[in-house]
Amino acid sequence: MYESENINNIPVPQIQLYDSHLQKAFKYFNNQIDYNACGTNLRIGLEEFFRGFLPYKYFVNNEHNPVPKNNLMLDALLVKAREYFTYIGFDTAPIDKLERYRTRSLNPTAHFNPRNEYFKKELKEIFSIFDGLKKNINDPILEKDRKIKFGIRTQSGTSYVYTAILLDDIRLYKKGDGTHSYFKDSDERAYVMLGCTKDKVQTELLSHKINKCTLKTLYNDTIEYLNKSETVISEANIYEVFTDENGESLVSLKKY
Repeated sequence: MYESENINNIPVPQIQLYDSHLQKAFKYFNNQIDYNACGTNLRIGLEEFFRGFLPYKYFVNNEHNPVPKNNLMLDALLVKAREYFTYIGFDTAPIDKLERYRTRSLNPTAHFNPRNEYFKKELKEIFSIFDGLKKNINDPILEKDRKIKFGIRTQSGTSYVYTAILLDDIRLYKKGDGTHSYFKDSDERAYVMLGCTKDKVQTELLSHKINKCTLKTLYNDTIEYLNKSETVISEANIYEVFTDENGESLVSLKKY
């Protein structure tokens, strides 16, 4: 809602329907034909996309120095996006194209060039790139501060259940090309170990923090510790072993 004035110069409310920057870009491309405004809104829309898509740790210089997301412009965001896409296994070709267009059709000062058809072609391709980027998924199926559990059985029949709090998300990935979703085995995160039960009886395990540890490492290190006194039955699929606090395994939490 904005303040406007009527013909008598009296302030009156004016309600405007909300449009995202991408929606505004479409309007300036298809209806109002203002390629300068279209490119500007596309640039802002892309910046909003990458700020939301990239995990928190990509905005942290060190443990105590977070970088405000809104301070990063498209050039810096593309650098971080390329690093992240390479790590996940996503196609980086769209990032390379956006880097080229960043100084041309996505540069607000470039649209005073009279070659409108040239900008029209590039802007049209940027819309297509944007659409493809949105098909990539990095879904935090278990978010930071949620509890996670994993159980370990021994050949003697003893059952251990460990409980921890996640200090980073557990993410599920899916490429925009329609291939199956997957977890990244090398994803490291921190945990706060809360405790352990042995045959449903609480043990004396003290709460402590574990830094930069994959799920597989956490599981294998625990097995190695227990094997000092018992023979442990190792499970092949750790994504069946780890569950949320309600007992749903990571595999069953997959939405796609």
